[in-house]
Amino acid sequence: MVDLKDTAPASVPKERVPTVVIPMPEPVVLPASWQARGEPDRISIYRNVDGDACFAIVRWETEAGKDVRPVVWNGTRFQVVAYPDLRPLYNSDIIATHPDATILLVEGEKTADAALAYMPDGWIVTTWAGGSNALNKSDWSVLHGRRVVIWPDNDMPGKEAAEAIAQRLRDNNTEVGVVSLSKNYPAKWDLADELPDGVSPVIVMANMIAAANNAVVRLPPSIIDDALEDKEDIPAPLPSIEECAEFKALGYTDKHFFIMPAGTKIILSLNARELMSASGCLQVVNDFDYWAEMFPAKRGSSSRADWEMAGSMIMRECQKVGVYDPRRVRGRGVWTDQARVVVHTGESLIVDGRVVNPVMMKSRFVYKIDAPLFVEGLNQNNAANDAEGRLVVELCNAARWEHPVFGDLLAGYIATAMVCGALHWRTHVWVTGNSGSGKSTVINNIVSACVGDMALYPLGETTESGIRQTIGNDARPVIFDEMEGTDERGPAGANRRNAIISLMRMASSEGRGRIMKGSASHQAVSFTMRSSFLVASIGMSLKEAPDLTRTMVLGLKPLMNDARPEERRRAQQQWEVMNRLASRVRTDMPERLFCRMTEVLPVLMKNAQVFREAIAEKMGNRRLGDQVGTLLAGRFALTTRKIFTVEECMEYLNRFDWVGVVATPGEREDIRLVNHIRQHVIKVQARHGNTVERTIGELIHVSKGTAVDDEVDSTKATGALSRMGIKADDAADVIWLSKQSQAIDAIMSKSTNPTDWASVVSRYPKAVKASYRIRFAAGSATAIGLPYSAWVD
Repeated sequence: MVDLKDTAPASVPKERVPTVVIPMPEPVVLPASWQARGEPDRISIYRNVDGDACFAIVRWETEAGKDVRPVVWNGTRFQVVAYPDLRPLYNSDIIATHPDATILLVEGEKTADAALAYMPDGWIVTTWAGGSNALNKSDWSVLHGRRVVIWPDNDMPGKEAAEAIAQRLRDNNTEVGVVSLSKNYPAKWDLADELPDGVSPVIVMANMIAAANNAVVRLPPSIIDDALEDKEDIPAPLPSIEECAEFKALGYTDKHFFIMPAGTKIILSLNARELMSASGCLQVVNDFDYWAEMFPAKRGSSSRADWEMAGSMIMRECQKVGVYDPRRVRGRGVWTDQARVVVHTGESLIVDGRVVNPVMMKSRFVYKIDAPLFVEGLNQNNAANDAEGRLVVELCNAARWEHPVFGDLLAGYIATAMVCGALHWRTHVWVTGNSGSGKSTVINNIVSACVGDMALYPLGETTESGIRQTIGNDARPVIFDEMEGTDERGPAGANRRNAIISLMRMASSEGRGRIMKGSASHQAVSFTMRSSFLVASIGMSLKEAPDLTRTMVLGLKPLMNDARPEERRRAQQQWEVMNRLASRVRTDMPERLFCRMTEVLPVLMKNAQVFREAIAEKMGNRRLGDQVGTLLAGRFALTTRKIFTVEECMEYLNRFDWVGVVATPGEREDIRLVNHIRQHVIKVQARHGNTVERTIGELIHVSKGTAVDDEVDSTKATGALSRMGIKADDAADVIWLSKQSQAIDAIMSKSTNPTDWASVVSRYPKAVKASYRIRFAAGSATAIGLPYSAWVD
């Protein structure tokens, strides 16, 4: 906006500065000398806090640009001259009558009126008259003590004016936040202009709210009694850390204070001695002038600042925060924080599409800066489109899977792994297949090409602690090829794999549980994991039900040595299709998929909930809804931004036969364990002295006399079962299972519950616990009794 002029153009005679009379009558009638210019495009009335009209700003839009003039009332006529006193702000009367409202301050009346389309409910917009060169001519007192958000014009004069106003208001106990304009807003842009590409009304409002959340106030100094004699000994009031935003206090422990400097954005851990020194304070803010201004050195001191006072202030700010909690630290990845989508790329923090300094982030969590996930940086406008998402789905389906839905589930893993930190449930994937079946091809040509450096890629004998310490506080996928390693057969290999599987189990869901381990310093170390795992191996090491219900096992179809030529030809064609699709994957696909998934994250989370409901209804198991639903929601997030209905999800689910796809399609764990015992094969002595093989279920029928076996009689069957720790009790009509039988323990070692099988089996319908010890061939023992119906096919 141009400066207000006290004179009209040369063609209009100059008028004297009036004695203003308030209130000014309405409507405004231009002097005859100005009416020849035609009707103005805009007339904006400025009122005082009592609602009286004081002056008007009249605006014409011409081919040469805008022409803005002030109009006042001198008691007899309107004059085109400047208002001579301090000018009230636009909408001062509305501001005064709404003491709790947040105020949006913009530059210019046209911008103020246009801003109404973007403001949150309950906000009030205002501006000042005269543009950036007339700040001292306005009465800002109506904003004192309020919360004000300033949206500057996107040029240097506009930003300088915003900072000058912010400083003036903060000096008067006003909370002020200045909107930080991203690169999406072109130069000289303001709220009266059309929205640029990539910016929606929701984003504009989000920018306003973010600035309001970051609003800070400069506290006035304490009043010191002039009668005090030794004023040098009175410490200056401590400045507010929130105000200076040079660093963020994170808390304290018994020995250290934790601080995040705005410059480095890392977490410092300093003790009291270190903080109360120049070297310690300069680690927090590397600026001698800053500390010298905040805490001037005492007279006669050779030091540039009072470092003890500076360190004391930092410690007091940390004490205000409370005990430091490392669980609040978040690293790289995608997170949700109070309904906000937080994207942490390592080098920057992006909150709802806007880059934010972690020091200024108002949150219960702490986001520390680290090495960048994307070496070339992240371009938020580089999101993959639907066609590229379909390419990823086609590529995943090009592998030779044992089941047709496995390709979609792998695509779902790729999508959800990108945003695994923000999900309430993370389903892992285990790819299995014979040597040469294409496991490494799936990892390298499909998953790695789409996930890129977002993931961690351990190999061979990598340990659980190695993965955990490398991931740290990050939310990143872990892609583990050839998990067997060279120690596959030894106990060390089994222990290593079990520890990694335990880590996967803990990483899958959003819970309060934490893994706690001792350390060399005799201090307990606890941690959480928010990673999505993809493991590839020849065999599948998952045994226990909690692991099977957190992991999708995707099998690759082997090509047999005796396969027919036609089958080999089809396999070769499928291989060529996969290679052609893989060649179309762009080198920046990981970045593009990452941007897409952060954009569609709310849709993904909603569809995951809908798929969970549909799967629970179809398969009768809510855990399967978590396991499969998250992956399917991710698969469709690659190709559409639509929110599905339960009916649409059910239609998709009905395309596939899910038997064999999921580990436990609606089967209870207690029933599954009893079936595992019943189907186990043992050797038993036959009638003629030879040895035959029978299942435990078959022997129970023979022992009870409900089945006839030509080679094994009832006595032989009963004896074999008793030696196993199994005994039929006709009086109680149950089959007793010994809880101390090594033979049964050996059978259950290959089940989904190898250690706690007895407590799970005891949940079987009509199961009973023996009130006395039951005698078996190896001696008496406590036992669980299962009804005979449990052993019937």
